[in-house]
Amino acid sequence: EVLVSSATYAEELVAIGVERDRLRDLPRGVDLDLFSPAKRQPGLFAGRSLPPGPVLLYVGRLSREKNLAALFMAFRALRERGVQAGLAIVGDGPERRALEMRWGAPDVIFTGFLAGEELAAAYASADLFVFPSRTDTFGNAVLEAMASGLPAIVAREGGPAEQIRHGETGLVVDLDLPEVLPEVLVDAMRMLLSHDGLRHRLGAAARAHAASSSWDRLLGALFPGYPPPTASREAGTTADSA
Repeated sequence: EVLVSSATYAEELVAIGVERDRLRDLPRGVDLDLFSPAKRQPGLFAGRSLPPGPVLLYVGRLSREKNLAALFMAFRALRERGVQAGLAIVGDGPERRALEMRWGAPDVIFTGFLAGEELAAAYASADLFVFPSRTDTFGNAVLEAMASGLPAIVAREGGPAEQIRHGETGLVVDLDLPEVLPEVLVDAMRMLLSHDGLRHRLGAAARAHAASSSWDRLLGALFPGYPPPTASREAGTTADSA
């Protein structure tokens, strides 16, 4: 068996000769208690020097294949058109210094790597998640953002688009020309930032969708019969301790 996290990459495997009947879906899990809208901390990003206003968030590796230039170009265009917003970049990687030098501004912050409760608070305290990568096989950060109650904007290429129901839990846009200002991304960001009701509705639907991606679901798909009956678990615990 070959476990595959998205249909996009299943097709790539088939194209290089892997038999389709060997492919099996690998679901992903998310900690719904850790990543939750309840972790929102008003003023979190103001404390990190972002000006007042809604916050767009990216979480992930800062590397060339993540297509981050599209995000920065779109954000700059958004601000030039009078939309009040800040951009928070969470993560680290080989491109961080170059990105800070080129795109650093009072309305952009680079937090570096965050984990645990700090990461959960960053997700829940933002208003919109933007993930421009066109190469990710799945994009765990998208699922974590959805669990945190954020609508996500993702590229049509790659696995993250398969997590989003366009117009219901987020938006899917074409980013096939990375060297050109992605007007569709600017428009998508502007629309969701300008319509609080729509953004909140998509965020609530995103959280509900993420709730179907618990760790129990993942383990149940990998190991039929999981979770075991409570009595069996208790018996095993007693035997182990003995």
